[in-house]
Amino acid sequence: MKKAIISILVILPLLLVVIIAITGRIYGNIEYIKVESIVFVDANGEEVDGEITLEVGQSKVFETIVNPLLASNPYLTFKSSNSNYCTVNSVSSNSGMGCVVKAIAVPQNGSVSVNITANSIDNVSETIVVNVIQKGSSSIEVDHKNLTGYKGLKSVLNATTIPSSEAQKLTWSSSDNNIVSVEGVGGKGVLTFNNVGNAIITIKTSDGLVEKCEVTVVENASPYFKSRANTVTTDTVNLLEYVENLKTSNISFEIISGSAILEENNLIFNGFGLVTIKMWTEDKNINYDEAKFLYM
Repeated sequence: MKKAIISILVILPLLLVVIIAITGRIYGNIEYIKVESIVFVDANGEEVDGEITLEVGQSKVFETIVNPLLASNPYLTFKSSNSNYCTVNSVSSNSGMGCVVKAIAVPQNGSVSVNITANSIDNVSETIVVNVIQKGSSSIEVDHKNLTGYKGLKSVLNATTIPSSEAQKLTWSSSDNNIVSVEGVGGKGVLTFNNVGNAIITIKTSDGLVEKCEVTVVENASPYFKSRANTVTTDTVNLLEYVENLKTSNISFEIISGSAILEENNLIFNGFGLVTIKMWTEDKNINYDEAKFLYM
């Protein structure tokens, strides 16, 4: 019996060494898969588009998706750039990990933007911006969330707010003025489609609410004025003679300023002076062109 026990005690360490060696070889052959990207997802399973707005006291739960799904270490940590105004705590979710974001305060100016960042052990991170506003702040809506514009033409974007007086304080900006520039006055923004490409128009209230319109600019397939500054010497002008790329009869004109009248496509001056004409084919405020006619 004693010999058997001694034999077992001798064999056990050797067996343990063999098991460790085999296990090490198995794990050594498993490739470590790094995290490549992180995505914030809302309760509807939709990817969060960079920016959200929360009122003080309001919370929102997000899931995170780690790509690739078989990443060796999908564990994430979450951080708020300013926990005095917005906190973040990790929670378990359907996809593994998520977080609860809560707006807790605003500075005296009534709003603040806070970065919420998810970080992986592989030094990959993703950030969303939380605009924290005082409860009861205004709301904002825009009449188009997506627009396709023709290069060289213009469009009007209208924003409405509650209360309506907030519209006078709106600020307008473009993510790329080379693609589309915007001139905003109150609740109206005039877009100019400068070059083919994509850009985002952002409209912001004074208390931090944000609305956006995604713009795609394509090559012009619509009628447009050959020149935007024309001098004429007769009191009646056929406007179609000044239009390029006229492929449709569905064309409309309107006098924006100046003393004249329109009869079908004819511009009839009431006297010498400058007249501005607006032209469009479908929607009066989308893909329109303007030109000036000086009668001398």
